[in-house]
Amino acid sequence: MANKFAMTIGVQEYQFVLPLKCAANDAEKMRNFLLKKAGFDEVWHYSDDSSNSDEYPGRSNIEIKLEQIGNLSMGSDDRFWFFFSGHGSIYDGIDYLMLSDTHKDIQKSAISVNYVIQQLKKCGAGNVVLFLDMCRDQGIKSIKGPGEQTKQKARQMGMISFFSCSSNEYSWELQELQHGAFTYALLKLLGTEKGETVKKLNKSLKKTVKQLTQDKGRQTPCVVADPIEMYHSILIPKYATINNYQNEIEEDFLTPIDEKIASPKLPKDSICVEPNIDLENLKEFPSEPQTDNLNGQTTDNQEEVMTLQELLQKREIIEHIGNQSNEKQEEIVTQTQSVLSTLNIQEKSNKFSWTKILVSAASLVMLAFGTNLITLNPLSEAKNKLPKAPYPGMNDDYKRIRLVDERVNNIQEENLAIIQFNQNDIPAGKWAVERLLETGKLEKAREAIAAVPEQLKDYPEINFLKGRLAWEIFQDSNQNNLIDEAISYWEKAAAKSQKNIQYHNALGFAYYTKGDIEKAYSSWLKVLHLSGEITPEMEKARPVPDSDQGNLSINKREALNAYAGLGLIKFKSAQNLQKTPRQALSYVNKVMGESGKDFHIQQLQKNWLWSPRARQDWDFILNLNIQKQAFEQNKYSEKVAVISCPVEYL
Repeated sequence: MANKFAMTIGVQEYQFVLPLKCAANDAEKMRNFLLKKAGFDEVWHYSDDSSNSDEYPGRSNIEIKLEQIGNLSMGSDDRFWFFFSGHGSIYDGIDYLMLSDTHKDIQKSAISVNYVIQQLKKCGAGNVVLFLDMCRDQGIKSIKGPGEQTKQKARQMGMISFFSCSSNEYSWELQELQHGAFTYALLKLLGTEKGETVKKLNKSLKKTVKQLTQDKGRQTPCVVADPIEMYHSILIPKYATINNYQNEIEEDFLTPIDEKIASPKLPKDSICVEPNIDLENLKEFPSEPQTDNLNGQTTDNQEEVMTLQELLQKREIIEHIGNQSNEKQEEIVTQTQSVLSTLNIQEKSNKFSWTKILVSAASLVMLAFGTNLITLNPLSEAKNKLPKAPYPGMNDDYKRIRLVDERVNNIQEENLAIIQFNQNDIPAGKWAVERLLETGKLEKAREAIAAVPEQLKDYPEINFLKGRLAWEIFQDSNQNNLIDEAISYWEKAAAKSQKNIQYHNALGFAYYTKGDIEKAYSSWLKVLHLSGEITPEMEKARPVPDSDQGNLSINKREALNAYAGLGLIKFKSAQNLQKTPRQALSYVNKVMGESGKDFHIQQLQKNWLWSPRARQDWDFILNLNIQKQAFEQNKYSEKVAVISCPVEYL
């Protein structure tokens, strides 16, 4: 379970500046909200009206606590909020929090906001939010204006920061409400739909504070959230709904893109179908028996979780068995091919029975294959136990298909990879390992990765390869723990190479397969943004760097995979509440229209990104789209027939 900690500070009594009247109450009310309504585990509170000397907001106490916070070992799912209400000052372009014992020597007696940001970043929490309700106008000496250096620091640290006012403005107190205008609005909005996400809260704060201070002076709250995806971060999950979250994201990213999706046969595609999604109760499709694990297996059939090494050893045993029975397999395949040839003729006259016939033929092959294993290999059951099937009810149509093994210049790829890694040529080594993975030489790929020099082992390319190895084994063995292993490595790679589209796309499919819809959605949106699939308005606000412009065509395939992923999520959303999945079908039409040959199931079986579950779900949507188009065509034909019919027959 994620940890939620916070620190609240309210300072209203000062030695050398005018006192404030509402700062202590601001901090107290924020503390109460976080503990009682937002579900925070602990809030460290400092106020000059506290009777406890340890809670006195002097520099020493605050500095000690910030140092302790910096030494915390929080996780990526944990949250830390920092709230300050009081005077602020600027010195040499740096913002400072003025504390109870702050004197004229600001550098020695106040706390810089930079230091606060650094310590909060060090704590390791994945979600850090800063709320600063302070007067940041200190005259005209700063060329850049107050707060610019702080904003830059917050961007560098990837931290969400809310400021009570913009440069050269004052933050006002409202004595009749016993609050600062910013804090009053903040407490009013948090925990409501208007404060669900960073973007919504920022918009609502501007509007509310403007109303509260209209007879005092200009006060415009502002926010820093970088990268841009952080604008859509959910602030308090317990109050958020995925429906509103998705609507907000689509408003920025997807709606303008959807408008460009052509589908003349489906004029209603532009209608947004947005059901209320409860992530925790999101149902899979098609209907299957309820299970207690990710890939639909019942508890009775669940086997012992195996490590990556154990799975690779088991795979080698199976490959060894397959090599021994190769001659008999060829005979079986020849016989089966003749059967399939006959069936191919029948398919023309009875297309609806083709699937059943194909399954029967496949069953014949598997039965013969199993007989060969028993006859030729009297190994013990423990040593000759095959990996689990991918999913109950999921046939081989969705399993991973790898390329035929080929050699490069008669040098085994594993040796080539090791040579390249030892020469610090990471791209060449990565290519060789990916070649091994594509051809199914997973144990050799593992050996090549294990041989990577120590100084390269934490490179994003190496973590990506480790994750991909786990992902490939998962597709063969259906071991759910390997999904988490792949995600862990890919998250490390993406953290160090934040603009790598491939890493984010891989995370999208892994999150989707695991069932983490929100993270999958966010990852695929990031792929679209990085690949240049953004609206002109967004491009003006955050243009694609010049260095990325030449990669847009290369990234198009990654973008189409992401569009397909969003189609999967949209379909799940609509199917969950039995809604017409018009928006999902829009994505299907876009993807199939631009590169249909690459997104038929037979081709997706060769695409390592896609898991068996994603392929099955996509196939379901493709079939639904075909049925819908046929229905629309029939309606059109009937309409034409009526129009063209002679009057005497009507």
